[in-house]
Amino acid sequence: RAEELAGAVIQGDSAVILSATDIIAAQWPGGQPVTSPPGATDQRVPRKGDKIIIEGRTRNVEAADPVYVTGELHRVNLQVRG
Repeated sequence: RAEELAGAVIQGDSAVILSATDIIAAQWPGGQPVTSPPGATDQRVPRKGDKIIIEGRTRNVEAADPVYVTGELHRVNLQVRG
């Protein structure tokens, strides 16, 4: 909707909520449990330029906002384009 457009969001962008359940089960990104030191960037969170396939269509990740509950990754809110 037009009233939702702000900043780097353009018409045609979509919001995606990605559950951490599958990311954690797959031990994304490399098949090993994530053992990041405190304060490090969480490698499980997609970054700008990463790709996501939605209903057979490849989209570009423009922004990611990870949500943590009691220190554990719970979900990732994505802004995607394409």
